[in-house]
Amino acid sequence: MGARNSTPQTAHIINPVRASAIHVTPSVISRLESAKQQISEVAVPTPTKDEQIHCARCCTCGYFKGKDKEASLLAMKSNELQEAQYVKTLEKLEAMLGKPVRFAEVHNKNLKKLEHKLIKCYADNPRKPLHCSDAAKEYHNFVFKQQFDAILSAKNITTQNKQ
Repeated sequence: MGARNSTPQTAHIINPVRASAIHVTPSVISRLESAKQQISEVAVPTPTKDEQIHCARCCTCGYFKGKDKEASLLAMKSNELQEAQYVKTLEKLEAMLGKPVRFAEVHNKNLKKLEHKLIKCYADNPRKPLHCSDAAKEYHNFVFKQQFDAILSAKNITTQNKQ
């Protein structure tokens, strides 16, 4: 084991039937035929003119085949409950944290100008990204300051500079 040299061990297996075709027993054929018949017996309901054709298990709209009607109803109720819980959780979070702040729309012109400056610097200095560190810092500081000011104004807090 590991420390000594060992010779590989081999096992010879003799295959008594050397045939190129696959042998299928009659029982396998009968099971395949019965499964095929069961699939063909499943009645696919014809959709009305207002109803679209759906897959066999569409839980979003509640359209299920045959025995799965109960599963369809449970899936629909589950989806409705999840949606309601999501809305309630979102309302609670907005009450605690405030509405999302969209500062990019307000400062779009300045952001585009700084982005263009940064991209131009990277294009002018290929393989030398440290040459553009000042432009990157300027962009980062602008974005951070705008986000910070937006959060403070959303919570009605003023900084000492604004007083």
